[in-house]
Amino acid sequence: MPGTARSFRVFDKWKGLRGGWAIAPVLMVVVFFGFTWAPSAAAAEKSFSLLAISRTAEGPGPGFVPMELASGGAVETVQVETAPVLTEKHIGEAWVHEQGFIGVFIETTPEGRQLLVELTREQLNRRLAILVEGRLMMAPFIQEIITSGQIMLSGEIDRAGAEKLVAGLQGQQTTASADAESLFPDETILLARIEKDPSPHLYAELAGVRGRHAAGYYERWREFGRSADLRQAIFYAASAAELRPDWDQPRVLLAMIYANFSGDRETLELATELLIEAVDINPANGPAQLLLAQVLMKQGRFWSAIEQYDSLFAKSAAMITPMNTAPLALCYILDGRIQAGILYFDRLAAMHPANPAVTTGQAVLLKHGGEAERARNILTDLASSAAAGPELRRYAGDLLASWDREEME
Repeated sequence: MPGTARSFRVFDKWKGLRGGWAIAPVLMVVVFFGFTWAPSAAAAEKSFSLLAISRTAEGPGPGFVPMELASGGAVETVQVETAPVLTEKHIGEAWVHEQGFIGVFIETTPEGRQLLVELTREQLNRRLAILVEGRLMMAPFIQEIITSGQIMLSGEIDRAGAEKLVAGLQGQQTTASADAESLFPDETILLARIEKDPSPHLYAELAGVRGRHAAGYYERWREFGRSADLRQAIFYAASAAELRPDWDQPRVLLAMIYANFSGDRETLELATELLIEAVDINPANGPAQLLLAQVLMKQGRFWSAIEQYDSLFAKSAAMITPMNTAPLALCYILDGRIQAGILYFDRLAAMHPANPAVTTGQAVLLKHGGEAERARNILTDLASSAAAGPELRRYAGDLLASWDREEME
């Protein structure tokens, strides 16, 4: 498989990535821990699992023990099940992630993947306990069923600690290195030219090549879920961004990867940072700004998301679609700014009177703002409007029906 680490180290610029870079996909969870791992004699004597993933409970009960969890300078007690659901025997692959932050990527075996699906379905909207050598390192809230079988462990861990943990999980003393992997032919040709003429033009051309390979690896990872493709997508996209700082697309790709690690505050912040950089580089990149609004919404930063949607709509009326107006309306509701949202959508409707996507968001806000009759009138008109299209008419009808059911209950 073509590698990147060796070729990237040809250029000093490659090692200059800022320590905040990160990325993300939807069916993964990122858990953070702060320690430098080394084998423990005490752990061996007590036969602790090197890695254990267990259920938690809200209070004491049979089969659960209280464990302390340090987080942000505070210490809390978590009830952890003594019998783990997954251990290191369910790990199929592990490797050190070091592009922007040090972490350990873990992929479970087929059996482990099924156990993780069942466990996260059972613990949805509750916490899992992540233990290393019997120590509780993280208890993340599960916001979605994890079907990928892929987990990222990152945080205050150095490379030596990460490598030791990977070696323990893999049952070996050293970690596989990407340095031994071969390059793509187009990279090899460009590197030979750069050795003779290290010009900015050739560096930019190399960035383009690596950007294309990053996109290819990303698509294969999305299709097949192979961790090796994810690893290469991260390497290639990060290199392309570093080699060509004025190019927005590699940053967007990295943000797309990290944004998929939903439910984790730190990785979403990193995705936000990347997207802000991308929009600064190219203010006309509407998809990047839209993804930024969505990531901000995931973080609970609703007013910031509102500002992004507002800016996006001001730049292009084509972005005023039901897929965008619906989350915008929800942001106003969740941020407690319903009246401000009603005024905004009233202005938007005056500016775009023929756009039915505006009226759906307007109706939802009016309903939540106590103007149910006006909201119903808007949706009734929309449900019979030929200009709205069949899907939007059906949506308006379904929304009216759901309101009717609410009133009957």
